[in-house]
Amino acid sequence: MKEETVRIMKMVQEGKISPEDAAELLDAFGEAPEAEHQGSEPPKEEAKQEEKEEEKKESNDVFGSFFGAIDHLTKDVAKNVNWQEIANTVRKGVDKGVEAVKQVADDATKGRGGWANVFGQQADRVVELPLSVPSGKVLKIEGAHGDIKVEADGAVGSVKVAARFKGYTEAEAKELADKYMPVLEEGQDFVVLRHNVTDRLSADVHAKVPEGTVVEIRSSSGDVEVIGTKAGVRVTASSGDVKLYGVAGSVEVNSQSGDVEFESSSCNMVTVESKSGDVRLSEVTGLLNVRSASGEVELSRCSGRTVSVEASTGDISVDLVAPVEGAVNLRSVRGDVTLEISDGSDCRVHISTLKGEVAVKGLELQDENRDKLVVTGRLGNGSGTIDMSAVTGDVTLALRDASA
Repeated sequence: MKEETVRIMKMVQEGKISPEDAAELLDAFGEAPEAEHQGSEPPKEEAKQEEKEEEKKESNDVFGSFFGAIDHLTKDVAKNVNWQEIANTVRKGVDKGVEAVKQVADDATKGRGGWANVFGQQADRVVELPLSVPSGKVLKIEGAHGDIKVEADGAVGSVKVAARFKGYTEAEAKELADKYMPVLEEGQDFVVLRHNVTDRLSADVHAKVPEGTVVEIRSSSGDVEVIGTKAGVRVTASSGDVKLYGVAGSVEVNSQSGDVEFESSSCNMVTVESKSGDVRLSEVTGLLNVRSASGEVELSRCSGRTVSVEASTGDISVDLVAPVEGAVNLRSVRGDVTLEISDGSDCRVHISTLKGEVAVKGLELQDENRDKLVVTGRLGNGSGTIDMSAVTGDVTLALRDASA
């Protein structure tokens, strides 16, 4: 497998794949298929050795043809390939023997099966439709692979879909594109945009709606952006960044992989759950609830009667422009926790860490009780609460810079 290893490392040097992706591929291609023997009599040692040598040669030829296919990928295309999925596909083929691996390599070279999305031919189709969402109804967009953008733009709505199809051949891709037409369906409580064809489809959706339109988006992969709607938003995203600007009402974001950016919005309630990626809120007001499994969480110039942030792995940084009179709860398992508050806050304070340091800067706590890992006290009459903690990390409470 020396030649294949060299090719993989070359792809890392060219920036086509990450070192982690390279490790996945090396593991997959390193699992050599075992020979399957038939018959009751075991082969003689010489025959067995010849069989192994022939199988090894055949296997290397198969891997070589596979890499011959992926070597044609450009840097930009290669970065959009799910290499872990490719490695898993190859690994399954390896488990089934040389013939299965040959099929994987042949599919990759000819753009068949799941490999059509990488090596196949592409055809495009752009469709524009009028979009009317009656008052009180929700606009639902069920996305395939591709970016989704919704923005407030006047009183008349519209939707533009830029669809791309992959086929084994150019003619097949064109046939798929020619048959494509997005579907707008109106129900009792919603207007939904669906795709009548999903096989080998990626589609960028750009919708323009009047202000006040509530939006619900479900995305398979691709970035999601909602701008200036001044209404509620619900986003479920599997893979891609989520950006919200100028929304209102109830906002809910569930992101599996990708950064979440949320700016300049006055909301009733905000709930953000992120499995992997950074979360940043800027100039957002409302009841704020953020949970992150992996990634940094930053709230800048925000305010809310209730602010709750939990992070498993990553730092938490919160800047509140209004004095604290309600409940602020910040908790991190592995990461630093920093809270900056305005003068005039009225709350009880409890900050602690198991492995790190605690600090209070620019604030004088009444009834202060301090030791190495815990600080408690009170600001004002203590009507609200500040509860900050970390398992591994420093915890800091500070007076914010009023000029910021």
